[in-house]
Amino acid sequence: HSTDLELTPLKKTALLITGKFQPLTMIRLVCVMLGGLGLPLLLTMHFTPMPRLVAIAAFALLLTGELLERFLFFTTVAAPKMPGGLPT
Repeated sequence: HSTDLELTPLKKTALLITGKFQPLTMIRLVCVMLGGLGLPLLLTMHFTPMPRLVAIAAFALLLTGELLERFLFFTTVAAPKMPGGLPT
């Protein structure tokens, strides 16, 4: 939606995510990739020296990624107007 011609609510959200909040978006993606794919793959290889520590790190990365996702959603969403408000 960031390439749409009209400034719709979805375009506003897309521009915020790719602009002002891009560093947080990238951190979120790295956390999800490492915590959801990288470290679990490392756990499946049986030569991991400290599997409990790797599992805790994977959980922490996934939790961080999810919290960042919630933050990004609630700060960049284009909220519709509340029903029952005064007409403008």
